[in-house]
Parts: sequence; C-alpha cells; structure tokens
Amino acid sequence: MALPFVLGDTTVKDYIHRSKLTGAGRDGVAGAPEFWDYLAAHQSLSILWTFIPEEVYFTKHLFADRVKAMMLLLNVWHFFIRKWCTPQCFTHLFNTFKPNQDLGVKTFAQARKTTEILVIGYMSGISFMPGANLQFLFWFMSLYPLFIEMIGLP
Repeated sequence: MALPFVLGDTTVKDYIHRSKLTGAGRDGVAGAPEFWDYLAAHQSLSILWTFIPEEVYFTKHLFADRVKAMMLLLNVWHFFIRKWCTPQCFTHLFNTFKPNQDLGVKTFAQARKTTEILVIGYMSGISFMPGANLQFLFWFMSLYPLFIEMIGLP
C-alpha cells in the first residue's frame, strides 16, 4: 500500500490504481510477480488456503476470481435474503432527497441487526480473502466470540 508514496506517485489516481481496488494491480512495478496483483499472501504464508494445490492457488481464474465471487455472493445473500434488508434499502434509496427524514438506528433490534450484518460481512470478507495471511488473524480473532454468538453456535 505504501508503494505509491515510496515511488513519489502520491496522487489518488495512482494510489487507487495500485491498491488492487480496481483490479489493475501493480503492473509489474519493482519486478513483482503477476500473482501479487490478485493475492494477499503467498500460499506458504496463508492461514486459510494451504490445502489448495499450488497450481490452483496461483491461477487467478481458478482461485482468486472464485473466492472473490463467493465473498460477494455470501454478502448479498446474507444482507438481502437472510436479513431481508431489500425493502428497507429501497425505502431509504427512494427517500434519499426527502426533507425531514428520520434516519438512523433507533432500537436495540436495529442496532443488533446492523452489528450482525457488519460483523458477518467482515468475517466473510476475511474468510474468502484470496491468500489471507497471519496478519489477518490478528484483525479478526477478537471477533470470534461475537461471531459465534450471532450465528448461534453452542
């Protein structure tokens, strides 16, 4: 992430271009292998994907594209289908420019639902991150008890 700043390319356009956000990747900057354009870690450093054969792990269309699609599908399913947020989304969308809106989280149930959606979305994103490494574990390890409570495991 610091590469644009190290190279002196501090424009927002260059930063976003190299951040993997748009899929543009590094374009071989500093002689980096192509797989760094779509993976977060080398397979030997991964905490979740070490069981996948190496030839599959480093092939974009066999691994990275599929887990990113799964991440998106899981979030869409949880948000729009399981939690049935579709009507509320359309209501807020159509009322965007109405004056005197009453927006925000007003009840405990709304707060719980919002927290659950955010935590489960975050956890599914981390779980399906192509190449999640040990550093990711430190980011979400503290959320495991909350996550287990939310999905109802004993």
